[in-house]
Amino acid sequence: MPAFARPGNVVAASLLFLFAACPRPVPGQDSTPIDQLLRLTPASSAVVVTLEDMRGQSERFTSSRLAAILRNLPIARAWHDSDRRKTMQQAKARVETVLSAPLEAIRDEVLGDAVVLAIQVPRDESARGHALLLIKPRDRALLERVLAKLNEAQINSGELERVVDKTHAAVTYHARTYPAGSGRVGEWYVTTGEGVFALSDDESIVTALIDRAAAHAKKPGSAAAQPGDEPDSLADSPRFQGLMRLFPGRAAARIVIDPRQVERLFALTSAPRNTEEQHFVSLVQNGLAAVDYAGAALFWDRETISLRMAETLRPARLPAWLKRWAAMKSAADEEDAPPAGTIVSASINLDARALEEALRTLTPGDKTAALEHFEAVLSGLLLGQDLRGTILPALGPRLSLHLASPESIAGEKRPAAVLSLQVSPLATSGRPTAIDAFENALGTVLSLWALDEQHHGSSLRLAHSDVKGARVTSLADSGPFAFAVDRVHGRIVVGSSRLLVTRFLKATRESESQTRFRRLCAVSASASTSTNTTSHVFVDVQEAAKAIEANRDAIVALLARKQARSGEAVAADLSHVLEILREIDALGVEVGIERDGTRAEQRLTVLLKHD
Repeated sequence: MPAFARPGNVVAASLLFLFAACPRPVPGQDSTPIDQLLRLTPASSAVVVTLEDMRGQSERFTSSRLAAILRNLPIARAWHDSDRRKTMQQAKARVETVLSAPLEAIRDEVLGDAVVLAIQVPRDESARGHALLLIKPRDRALLERVLAKLNEAQINSGELERVVDKTHAAVTYHARTYPAGSGRVGEWYVTTGEGVFALSDDESIVTALIDRAAAHAKKPGSAAAQPGDEPDSLADSPRFQGLMRLFPGRAAARIVIDPRQVERLFALTSAPRNTEEQHFVSLVQNGLAAVDYAGAALFWDRETISLRMAETLRPARLPAWLKRWAAMKSAADEEDAPPAGTIVSASINLDARALEEALRTLTPGDKTAALEHFEAVLSGLLLGQDLRGTILPALGPRLSLHLASPESIAGEKRPAAVLSLQVSPLATSGRPTAIDAFENALGTVLSLWALDEQHHGSSLRLAHSDVKGARVTSLADSGPFAFAVDRVHGRIVVGSSRLLVTRFLKATRESESQTRFRRLCAVSASASTSTNTTSHVFVDVQEAAKAIEANRDAIVALLARKQARSGEAVAADLSHVLEILREIDALGVEVGIERDGTRAEQRLTVLLKHD
């Protein structure tokens, strides 16, 4: 039997054509059976992947504007007419002949309602991991016909030796046996009385599932396991359900990871070979110990595509620095206004002492001396102030970074970036403030740069000006950077040029870039269950497309040189990229953690362009 007809490849082919062909309309079935599958999924599963409403998700995607744009791209049209597509179509036709059913029908009528794939870690060092596949087919008869055809074809080809009926608890299940010497383990499958199909490469998993299905049939809708009890399935696991509540709505796909099972896997691995590897393993194990459950879910609709990640945490296991960072109030309400033309705007809650402690934790013991030397150099630049005792406590709670279209400075194109660091202006016992220390450090760096003969020697002098109450310092328009000391708002601003720093200081919260940023935040927040967004990155994709278009020739020349390709080929690829970018309005990444340290969230939101 050809490799493409193997069970795993048939499933893979079905998933491959999930978005490649438009499904036929199916009468509405509003409820999802995913919970029914989770009631049969072992609570001891290390990794669980769920696919829900593949039929509807496929229809929504293939009928979307983005899908239409992707299909009409020159590269997509070229692939449509290529030999590779013809080969894939021929392979698809052969699979459909073997199964006596179109792959689209298998996707819609067999896989279309719900699919769960659960991975089990090895029981000991000599064992291997196992998997369980659960499907809730709409058309059970079609699934049985497909299985019968697949078994028949594989037996006739000699790939499969036989399929044997077996019995457990008065329920018939089936064993797929491979020839001796083939190196392949067997597979066992069953269809429960509720019409759930289960397939595993471990017979004990299937027999345990039969028992689980019988117990649920006797006590449908039983309550979840209580704390301290050992749950039998994910449906009655409080830890699993606690994470699921962070993913409201119907997701196209989910993946869930149980750190307790991953810890078991670590215990089976060999000991670290050196101190550096031991340090890394220790960091990973400490991180796993602090997480109760972790997962991610993919959602989309006509306006957005969203990837949401979440972790339920064990506060008692969190490191002290992370607890302090989590307890901070979100700095989003004090957001800097990005300057006009901003492409990327990022902001984080900053607890500098926690950051320094985290850096020390991540640094192996034999590298701490270099960290100490670096801190000594910084202390010298900062007027000799104690870095840990004076400077770090004065930093924050906000650090923001904005990237704009490249600037033309002294006839050169330079990246345009501005960084704003909130600094407490308060003095301690008559000493210079942290703002004074940063002003000295940045001025010293500029002066040292000007002393270099390659930078015109002593002909460059520090120049100062006032912009909205802030003192702006630079060497000249051709200098390496400019900075501003804004004592009114308590911040240090560093930018790639005086012009950009000035533009940033003059920006208002009513600017167009700020309005677009607020819109993305509103879209993302509508799907959030966290109340404390600590960090975010916003990308104005339309502004990025304009910048790429404005610098197209330089970008093409650079990529052609680096990739050793012709300028025409690179330019064609760049045009395809721009076509896609023009259909995306913006994207954002947000990180949030509850102040009590009980949960954390990360979200990637793509805001599609719409009429």
